[in-house]
Amino acid sequence: LLGDIFYMVFSSKSIEALRQSFSQHGEDYNTFQVLVSSTITSIEAAIEIMRQLRLKDIGGIIIIDYIDLENKNDQAKVIETMKREALKDRSRIDIKGYTKLNLVELTRKKLYV
Repeated sequence: LLGDIFYMVFSSKSIEALRQSFSQHGEDYNTFQVLVSSTITSIEAAIEIMRQLRLKDIGGIIIIDYIDLENKNDQAKVIETMKREALKDRSRIDIKGYTKLNLVELTRKKLYV
């Protein structure tokens, strides 16, 4: 990934949780730069998360915790990126979108058992 993004996969029998976090390393950003950086980081993470789901054939209910994006347009960009990346996957993916807790919920059918 291009930015300071970390992702972890926690496995359970039927739930996969992916978490991304972002660190600024003490740099002095103004608010606009942080918002733009958060959006770009979330879009980069969306591409990588969808790739990892496909490569590792992760299936079930998947919850993704992105950086809190206040702007609905930025959230829509992240969801649109995920939908575009889902087209590369042969598996059935249903992206539910953002929940009330600002988590992205999706389901993915495993291809191989």
